[in-house]
Amino acid sequence: MQGRLETDIKFNTKTENLLVDMPDCVYEYYVSIVSAMTAKSAYEYISKICAFIRWKCEIPRYISFAGITSEDVGRYLQDKTTKRTQSGGVQKTSPEYQQKIYICLNSFFEYLYQRKLVYNNPMKLIKKTSKSTVIKRVPVEADEIKKILHAVNFGTFPDGKPLCHPLWKSRDTLILQMFLQTGMREAALREINISDIDLKNKTLKVMDKGEVEHIYQIEGLVPYIKQWLKDRSVILAGIDTEALFISNRKERMGRATVTTMLDKYSMYVLGRRINPHKLRETFIRLLYEQNPDIYFVCKAVGHKNIATTMRYLDTGDNASERRKSSQIMSQMLV
Repeated sequence: MQGRLETDIKFNTKTENLLVDMPDCVYEYYVSIVSAMTAKSAYEYISKICAFIRWKCEIPRYISFAGITSEDVGRYLQDKTTKRTQSGGVQKTSPEYQQKIYICLNSFFEYLYQRKLVYNNPMKLIKKTSKSTVIKRVPVEADEIKKILHAVNFGTFPDGKPLCHPLWKSRDTLILQMFLQTGMREAALREINISDIDLKNKTLKVMDKGEVEHIYQIEGLVPYIKQWLKDRSVILAGIDTEALFISNRKERMGRATVTTMLDKYSMYVLGRRINPHKLRETFIRLLYEQNPDIYFVCKAVGHKNIATTMRYLDTGDNASERRKSSQIMSQMLV
């Protein structure tokens, strides 16, 4: 799909830029992993490995991996338990972030060990950071969601100007409705193309995490899609792009643009920020409240196992679950 291809090209380019001044073995490691994961995941691995190399050696190409000890890695991981804020302060990093660094470095050093480029893997003596299993969530209630949707069309800044330009209201409304009626991930939403939509059969084809293709039932989204397609045509004024969701630069929306959009409306209505994943979480929780069948919800959101779905709750072919979930959520949001 073109949307995923654009994303892959972007992250491949970013990775190649990181590798310019790195030792050859880092590039060889990248080649060994890139076919087994998405371009974005490969970039995240390489960026964390390059950050460690730059921390350890001022001139990365001159680094001696054989001389790196478990004490070196331990000091680096300790450094990464905190980070500088934009205001110049210091704050703790999450256990999840620390664990990601551990996983990336362990994978790289194990590769070097298997290639006999180091005598041992220094990560073997480092205790893996425990990933927090207790997640404190501030829920977004159904009435708050309705207020956010209302703010798109009727919200105003203190000076009386509307929160959203009239031509962009249909885009923002569709994004919110799509998150809330399907529960799809933010990355998958941004990569949707016009050609992925089948208005006749009321379906939407999406490439999700792990290169898994999902077919969503979109009966409740059709009116919003049609309105946005009209406004989108006016905005583009003849510019050719397959991306369904575009920014004011008339190109595919990036993650930061989606986040900024949600920040604007959630701060206006709730006084706090909500991110795209919060809307996915809201979809899961509200859907379960309306239909307390954990197997149904698990299939509807595309989780591989129920344990993942359960983290969001207090307590093959998923087309029927997706159709039923879309109907439930669209009725709730009227």
